Amino acid sequence: MRTFDLILNINQITIIFEKSGSIDEFLRGCVELIASSMKSEVCSIYLCDKRKENLILRATTGLNEDSVGKISL
Repeated sequence: MRTFDLILNINQITIIFEKSGSIDEFLRGCVELIASSMKSEVCSIYLCDKRKENLILRATTGLNEDSVGKISL
């Protein structure tokens, strides 16, 4: 990835953050941006749940949206 592309992506993430009304909206925007930038059909974000000591699917593009919040690793 070129430096210019990286700077553009950081700017786009900032815009997504500013427009998001919730963490879920922000994460959805991020997976869409990342998938598009990497020309990937699937992108997912898992967040760490320290209490349960696992990772929880919090956002995805290309996978079943109904799995968000239900799938853990």
